[in-house]
Amino acid sequence: MDKYEQLEKLADLKAKGILNDTEYEEQKAKLLAQRMTQTNSGVQASSTPISLNPYWETEFAKIEEVGQQAYKKFNWPAFFFSWIWAFTKGLWQNALIALGILVASTILDILIDVPALSYGLNIGLTIGLGVMYGHNGNKWYYRKAIKNEAVFFN
Repeated sequence: MDKYEQLEKLADLKAKGILNDTEYEEQKAKLLAQRMTQTNSGVQASSTPISLNPYWETEFAKIEEVGQQAYKKFNWPAFFFSWIWAFTKGLWQNALIALGILVASTILDILIDVPALSYGLNIGLTIGLGVMYGHNGNKWYYRKAIKNEAVFFN
């Protein structure tokens, strides 16, 4: 039985007088606080609610509704502050890789004696990483926060 069917069942129990207002609200809050976590045996509900900012609650609900592949919202903070944004969300593996790529491109910039080429390389990598983070950032954070998966640029 999915969450919506359970909510309808609760509403029916309240309408029939089996649950009073307080009991209904308590059960509804418990149901809405459950998160889906991935386990080896499949998808299982976790009774431990995750404390998230209302913005992320809304975004994660949209991702659950349409699916990760269909979710297309661009994350502008992730675009502008790619590796810094990743560190703040606990996506440290992604942040370290992006930071390593940027440091490597800076070292190449110093070693390459052609300013236009080194400038283009740095700008291209920075914009490319920003676009990748902006496009995938919300999905990566969803997978880490809700599904408790290790996220590694995929």
